[in-house]
Formats: sequence, structure tokens, C-alpha cells
Amino acid sequence: MPLEGHWERQHTPLRRPAGRGGWLFAGVAAALILAVAILLIVVLAGGGDSKRASGCIEVTGASTTGAGTIHACGAAAERTCRAAETQDNSLARRIQTECRRVHIGRGAAG
Repeated sequence: MPLEGHWERQHTPLRRPAGRGGWLFAGVAAALILAVAILLIVVLAGGGDSKRASGCIEVTGASTTGAGTIHACGAAAERTCRAAETQDNSLARRIQTECRRVHIGRGAAG
């Protein structure tokens, strides 16, 4: 059931903010636009892939929550590579490929 005066309230145009409220609104809007522009410039100028650190592995695979990323460097990467050598599943194969790429583990070249 419609409320009394509801149509009029919904179709009455908003008044423009004036005085200090108008300047405040314009300042906040300008600051937001400037922040979005700076963020876009930083993201677009940043390029694409970031280079991985030497001796680090990074593999994305299925997880209980969707997708999970395994990131390990140094001794942790060596332990992860050794553990993947004893397994035979798709994640272990991806880890082994990444380990060979960064020259860690049994199948490392070089």
C-alpha cells in the first residue's frame, strides 16, 4: 500500500549544495578523482609480471578454498621441491617444473 506523499518525495529534485557544503563536496570529489587517476597511472606504468626473486618458487594450484599459491624461497623452496619429488599429482608436477626452472632439486639443470 503506498504511503501518503510518497510519490511526491520520490520525485522531488534534490537541491544543489550551497556554501560550505558545496565546496566540501567539490573538494572531496576532486580528491577522489585525483586518487583514482594516480592509482591508474601507478598500475598501468608498473608493467606486467613482476620478476621472481632468485631461488624462489611460486606455483598456483587447486585448494580447498578455490586456488592457492605456494610461494617459497631458499631452504623452504628446497624442502617444498624435495617433498614434491615423492608425490605424483598435478600440483606436485607443477612444483617440480617450477623447481627445475629455478634449478632446485633432483631434476635441476646445471
